[in-house]
Amino acid sequence: MFALGVSREGRSKTGFTLIELLVVIAIIGVLVGLLLPAVQQAREAARRASCTNKLKQLGLALHNFHDINLGLPRGGFNGGANNESWGWGVYILPQLELKNLYDDLDPMNRRLRDLGGTAADRALARISLDGFRCPSDPGQDINSQRDLDGAGWPGGANGRIATANYVGVCGTLHVSDPNNNGVLHSGPEYTGAFPPPDKDLWVGHNFKKISDGLSKTLMLGERTWRCWAGGWAGNRNPTGQGPRGADYTMGKVNIAMNGPIGSNNNGCRQSFSSEHPGGAQFGFADGSVAFVSENINITTYRRLGQRSDGQTVVFP
Repeated sequence: MFALGVSREGRSKTGFTLIELLVVIAIIGVLVGLLLPAVQQAREAARRASCTNKLKQLGLALHNFHDINLGLPRGGFNGGANNESWGWGVYILPQLELKNLYDDLDPMNRRLRDLGGTAADRALARISLDGFRCPSDPGQDINSQRDLDGAGWPGGANGRIATANYVGVCGTLHVSDPNNNGVLHSGPEYTGAFPPPDKDLWVGHNFKKISDGLSKTLMLGERTWRCWAGGWAGNRNPTGQGPRGADYTMGKVNIAMNGPIGSNNNGCRQSFSSEHPGGAQFGFADGSVAFVSENINITTYRRLGQRSDGQTVVFP
């Protein structure tokens, strides 16, 4: 009876040679190199879609606020120099299903500066609100660049507030100018009793006054952490033009987007920027959202940011 099998000389080999192993590693490296950018692009596409949805929700909240109050909130309330003052984001909290936070803040009976006296009140302005954060932005939840250390708040870490990546389009003039030409611009100074007896002092222009057309007028835009982002609660100095001024809640369009930080009055700390490649997303006054290229003609960009300049804009 013969044994079945193979001889020692004919036995099959197992394992890889060094050359074969190197070839396999090289192939895997090539595949990873091809797939990784695609994965990153897919992730960015998802983050950008989420950012679009958040801007739409903010636009819808502003429309609901308009329906209730027959006007839009000011981009920033002006309670006088160095008096920390509310921004537009606070007034639409009820429309964002954050009525409890709105009631705790009590913006119709208290100024933002009045919250600075106790840690519990300061903590309200430090709540990170997902609806004001772009998922593409890597910035911190607490904005270390946007602290409220004016008349009512302490300095340093105790004066910092929650980060916001969405700011109102105030127009082409300084962010603190009450006569600016954008949709969400600063209001006139008001230092009287709260709540203001005249609603017109804190409710801005209504949609009828946007004569350039709601679909052709920017209302909201992005600002990235690299450019210090913003804060949903309000501004440190509502009369200021620099990085400790009224630009916590507003941005101007006479500066090209995605630029350098720059000096006080011409850097991206007062304009718009994003981590989306090639531009930033903006919410228009009709509630729509569109991606605007950073290479947009600056004249067209400025016209889009003004509510009633009478100029015809072709966009996109």
